[in-house]
Amino acid sequence: MKRVVLSLLCCILSLAQLYAHEVEKYVLWTDTPSANPMLWSQAHVAILGDSNTWLGADDCSRPRGWTSWLARLLKPASIRSYARSGATWTNTARTMLNLEQDTGRVADDNVIYNQIARLISAVTSGAEPSPQLILISAGTNDAWFPADRPHAFDPADFSLSPSVEAERQGIDCSFPPDTLGVYPQTIVGSVRYNCLLLRKHFPKARIVLLTPLQTTAVSLARIRQTADSICLAARSLDIDVVRQERVCCVKRSEELQHHLHTYDGTHTNELGARMNARILSHELTRLMGWK
Repeated sequence: MKRVVLSLLCCILSLAQLYAHEVEKYVLWTDTPSANPMLWSQAHVAILGDSNTWLGADDCSRPRGWTSWLARLLKPASIRSYARSGATWTNTARTMLNLEQDTGRVADDNVIYNQIARLISAVTSGAEPSPQLILISAGTNDAWFPADRPHAFDPADFSLSPSVEAERQGIDCSFPPDTLGVYPQTIVGSVRYNCLLLRKHFPKARIVLLTPLQTTAVSLARIRQTADSICLAARSLDIDVVRQERVCCVKRSEELQHHLHTYDGTHTNELGARMNARILSHELTRLMGWK
């Protein structure tokens, strides 16, 4: 009997190690050490994103959103979400600075750029503390609505440095904008631009990007293409990425059969949100080196 129990324990440990190895393959680390190692209880966290992040509410209190469970698991000093349902990484030719819009759907101004603008405004006014960690979870809507974001997957030009590229495209990285710029309309360009904007205003903050979850609304190939574009931009700026479409619990094949971790094939139910938060809390703790 003891031999059977010991054999079972060995099998469980082996499976756990294998799973950990598989997860680590899809978390892209930079060589940047965590500046000012600290406790989570001392950390201020800001979160940007689309509907799956918005589900947790601005104060990260609603249990159908992963941010709610992340807050409970990590217990940071503060955590605030600026996410909006329908948001995209990518902009359009009509995108403008807009601190008020909350349409709940894809729109010209419902973009990560304007969430960053709201974050900058909140910190500048003293309404919120300056974050040590900024999480951005987006990309689903860029893949889902090609008619609204037709240039999302256009080729990106990496022959120029980010600052020269921004100047060439007429992009203004100041805030509020000094001029009316033409914001990037590709995923790669939008990710790079937004991360540069965050680095300019929050130079001590660590940025971690989360690729979109799998969904029944979009093919897995399209989601992976979106994630690849996000990773391409992140690597060019030495920014960490967690590939949610690979490591998190929402699986398109399962959700097509029955809704296990979502309520509609795209948006997490409470179980899915809780399970995703557990995975993310583990990966973020490893990335940050915080306790």
